[in-house]
Amino acid sequence: MTHSALGPRMETWRFVESDADGELWLKNPTELHAIIAFQAGDKQWQQIMVVTKTWLDCQVQVIGTPRGGRVVFSAMLVVSDGSPQQMSASIDAAVAQGGLEHFVSS
Repeated sequence: MTHSALGPRMETWRFVESDADGELWLKNPTELHAIIAFQAGDKQWQQIMVVTKTWLDCQVQVIGTPRGGRVVFSAMLVVSDGSPQQMSASIDAAVAQGGLEHFVSS
C-alpha cells in the first residue's frame, strides 16, 4: 500500500512492515506503533515512527513507575487519535507539508 500526498510537490509514503501490519496498526493505534517510509520529492526513502497521541501518553506514563524508569524514542510523527482514514490523512498532510526529512537520520 503506497499513499500519495499531493501538496506543493509530490511526496509518497508506505508502511515499512507489510500492508497487513500497517492495517493492524490502523485498527489498534493505541496499542501499536508503525514505521513508515516516505520520499520527499526526488530524494531517497527515509523512515519515521508514527504513533497516536494516546499511544504516546501511555508510554510516557511508564516513566517513574516500577515498570520502567525511562523511555527512549526515535524520531516520530505523532498524529491525532481517529479513524484509520483520519490517521492516514494526517500522515498524508505531514508528508505533503514537507520537512520530515530533517528529523530522521540518513
